[in-house]
Order: sequence, then C-alpha cells, then structure tokens
Amino acid sequence: MSRCLPVWFYNESGIRVHASMAVLDTGEAILGITNWHVAKRIIECCDGGPGRLCQIGAVDLPAELFIARHPSLDLATFQLSETRLALSGRRAATIPEWPPAAPILGEIVMVGGYPGATYRRELQDEGKLEADFASFGARITDVNDRNFSIPIPLANSFSVSSKLIPPNEDLSGISGGGIYRVVETFEAGRLVSGRLDLIGIIYFGSPGWEVLFGHPLDSLKRNGEFSAV
Repeated sequence: MSRCLPVWFYNESGIRVHASMAVLDTGEAILGITNWHVAKRIIECCDGGPGRLCQIGAVDLPAELFIARHPSLDLATFQLSETRLALSGRRAATIPEWPPAAPILGEIVMVGGYPGATYRRELQDEGKLEADFASFGARITDVNDRNFSIPIPLANSFSVSSKLIPPNEDLSGISGGGIYRVVETFEAGRLVSGRLDLIGIIYFGSPGWEVLFGHPLDSLKRNGEFSAV
C-alpha cells in the first residue's frame, strides 16, 4: 500500500529491526504514525552515526523529526515533509473529517504493514533492502476506548494475489501499520467510489493466536500531538 512505509534500523547489537509506519496528511502536517515502542528505539539507536540511521522506504528518517508520544497508548508520531515522502516512494492518506473516526464493533477493515523476516530481503550486491506489503481484510471483534482486536485466521484465508501468508506466520514488523475503514458509495446498486480511512494503528500481532491488536486514533491532533485520554 502506498500509504504505509517499511521501517529499518540497527540496534546496539547490530541486529536489524523492522517495523511499519502509516502516513497521514492532516491538512496541517504530514505525519508518520507508528508505535511508541518503535519510535523509542529509533530515538535511542539512530543518532546519524555510521550504521546508525533509520530508513523509511527509500529515504532516511532522522530521529529529531520525532513529534510526540501518546501519554498512555503505544502510539507516536514523526514529522514528514512532501520532499521526504516523495523520496520514500509513498503517498500520504487523508481523511474527510477530524479527528479520525473510532472503530466499530463488527465492521470489516483493511489492515496492513510490513512483516519481518519472510517478507523483507537484503540485496547485498545492490546494497538495498526490499519489503513486501502484507494486507488483510478482517472483522473487528472487540472494541473499547483504548484498543481493539482483529482476528486473522490465516488457515481459512484466501489471497487476491499470487502470495498467501501461511498459518502461524511471524508477523513481527507489522507494528505501526495502518488499520483502515472501507468506505464505499453506491448508486443504483453500482459501486461508484471507494476510499480507505485511517482509523487505527497496529501495535501487536500474535503469530500463535493470529490476532492483531490496534489503538484508535481519535486522540490524534492535526499537528501530530495527542490529547490525554
């Protein structure tokens, strides 16, 4: 998906860390939204020294672009620019109303991000890293004002592409990916338009249970800060 970024950086032990980042244009700022547990490690590990850079898509992400963390949820924001976003190879999502809508129990959403080892490759001869975007259509089963859950029974899933994620796949790296409401408009029984509205951010994916957990974004301000909840 063009509105989500793969994130790479190396920790203190030289191990490459993977995550995801949703991109949203609020009208006041272009935000990179991810989890605080991801942003915290970017700040700690990416000081611009040799081998201590964070990469989002095809461009770097300086740690000083960090804006804010949520006071109690696993959410954080970075300030992006039109130039950096263009260099990353992605575009920003937009939403028609502010703040982002809250998730609804039982609704079917699209979720996606960049899982770890299986779907990321290092091309050493070319000095590049590649990542495959993985997305799911699934139903929200539990909701409260702080988080919600989305089961993804991979054994019973089907794919609209040539790739099908196997059961019990390690989804680490999908943290920070977006959760989108599917909004469709019909006229005379025909689909005439559709869009995906960002409503949440994935903060945990369990390979054993095959459940994704997300935080809502209704506390997000247009400038990238958060309201206390």
